[in-house]
Amino acid sequence: MKKSMDITPDKSLIQKTGLAGYSTSQALAELVDNSIDARLDGCVQVVINLDFRERRITVSDDGRGMDLESLRGAMTVARGTKPDGSLGQFGMGMKSSCSALGKRFHMRTSAAGSSKEYEVSYNEDEWLTDATAGWGNFVVIEKDLTARDDWHGTVITVDDLKVRLYANQVTNLKKNFGRRYGSYIENGSASIRVNRTYCSPFHAEVDGTSRINVDINLGGEAKIHGYVELLKVRSIGGMYGMDLYRHGRLIRPHVKFGFPEHPKNALITGRLDLNHVPVNFQKNDFIRESQEYRDALHAFKMSEAASKIQMMSQSSNQDAPPIGRVFESFTLGSIPPGTWTSMSASSAARVLRGTEPFTTSAGGRTIRVSIKPGGPGPMYSVRDEEGTRIVTINRDSASFSFVKNPLFLVGMVAAEAAAMPSGRQFTEFVMARNDLLEKSLRGLRGGGGRPRMRRARLPDVPGYGLAGELIDMHDHLVENAYYKFQFTAMSTLAPYMHDARRQIVYTVHTTTNRGDDLVAELSGMLADRGDAGIVVIDRPSRQTLSGLLANRGIVRIIAVREYGSVAGSTVAEPEKAIVDLAAESKMHGIPVDLHEVGRILSRMTRDGIADPGRVRKLAGSTKRSTLVEGLFA
Repeated sequence: MKKSMDITPDKSLIQKTGLAGYSTSQALAELVDNSIDARLDGCVQVVINLDFRERRITVSDDGRGMDLESLRGAMTVARGTKPDGSLGQFGMGMKSSCSALGKRFHMRTSAAGSSKEYEVSYNEDEWLTDATAGWGNFVVIEKDLTARDDWHGTVITVDDLKVRLYANQVTNLKKNFGRRYGSYIENGSASIRVNRTYCSPFHAEVDGTSRINVDINLGGEAKIHGYVELLKVRSIGGMYGMDLYRHGRLIRPHVKFGFPEHPKNALITGRLDLNHVPVNFQKNDFIRESQEYRDALHAFKMSEAASKIQMMSQSSNQDAPPIGRVFESFTLGSIPPGTWTSMSASSAARVLRGTEPFTTSAGGRTIRVSIKPGGPGPMYSVRDEEGTRIVTINRDSASFSFVKNPLFLVGMVAAEAAAMPSGRQFTEFVMARNDLLEKSLRGLRGGGGRPRMRRARLPDVPGYGLAGELIDMHDHLVENAYYKFQFTAMSTLAPYMHDARRQIVYTVHTTTNRGDDLVAELSGMLADRGDAGIVVIDRPSRQTLSGLLANRGIVRIIAVREYGSVAGSTVAEPEKAIVDLAAESKMHGIPVDLHEVGRILSRMTRDGIADPGRVRKLAGSTKRSTLVEGLFA
């Protein structure tokens, strides 16, 4: 037999929704959201008043206001009556935010074109203790307006505050809302005043030439729209990353969205509108577990804009001008500031890879310049074609490995290209000279000066070796690296792992101060072959690795570690790889626990590949005995 029962929410629900963890600015933002949603044609005026003496907060607007039915919806918990696309849409914001701010609130409202005014009041203590007050008889006061008293909008007053008011709060709210509602303020849809000060849109200091537009269609109404660009000054306090918006309202600022948190990315900023992605009811974060968020994150991470802005950020030196400007300046005999600034090897490589073809002029001649991979060969070639001098710079030239700043060599090329007379004999002379120089430099790098990495040494252990997808990277480093390196840990042990894993953290060791060079070599190789599923990062922290592993778009991570010395072999022997894997697990937080390392050792011991006694000996010689203690339990 079916029966019915009363499931009317407990009266404490309004109070409990106010315990949702709102900050004062977030709670006030909920009320501002409602005011902006209620705007009529033109600009809605929103005024927030903090009364420090009376400890009272008032938020008022001149929007469309509410009639009795709209007011009923506003006061009904979880009754969302607004259409999709509104800033407030869950039916929770006004009640929960007012309850978070204070124990009492009063609302007065009048709809545009109406001669009625309505008032409701909520007193937390009375509501919870008065047995006669309930959901079905909430008191509303109706008032007739005269023509002189006619108005429209909503005024909410909160007192008996639960939050603290402090001296600098007006300034902080002004900055917060200037960023949060900047697009509405800028396009004239809203004016927001906090006490006597108006909020202004926030604009970071950016490099105006760096903006890249983002338009990604995920199918149907799901789109990502916005832009990425570079800050003028690299942020050292984490104030970089993407500002994520929904329907014009900032949801989360400074999100490392689609790229890892790293000083090399600390110039990246921009805005992305994710209107189709759901947010939590506090509207201070997207629901990151949702498929919509994961799809948007993956699509942006794999986009050309994300890849290019990372390259620009990582190659950017605050004082170093772009290659096109350097080339033009040298042809004019005026060297720009910062040209001689030393660059890391990775920055130099990215400067060369990130420069698009450009055109300049010198001595009445047009010069077209492009920088391309040319393999072993002369630093540049030049030819004249119908009054235009075409210069092609080979970024793979050995010349670039002998200097700390490629701008120096680009400047030399620019000076020669500008001064060289026309005629085949001159261009042939330059070609022959460059070819001879390249051969000499490659010979020098192989026998002296900057010695090349010694020939590869691989462990002669049957059934043991490098992971298949790393072999070409290993061979590339053998051919191009002039410093020591060694693939170790999961780089050789991944095939022995007990659990199949979608994400792998490979490890490569190199010597002190060479991590940047190794990252540049591997990243450049991956970029050239279009492999976006592997991320190479120098000395990643536990936190950085955790963030990368949470990104579903990243399939493989190559973690580069620097040490004072590196053993001679380019691939670690089994016992050293096991010790290094234990160290990676315990010290750096890769997703392999010591029990699994122990299982790997047991299997390799059984198969005659590894010697436990030698594992102990190696761990002791590298002061890692405590890290491998659990392997022999």
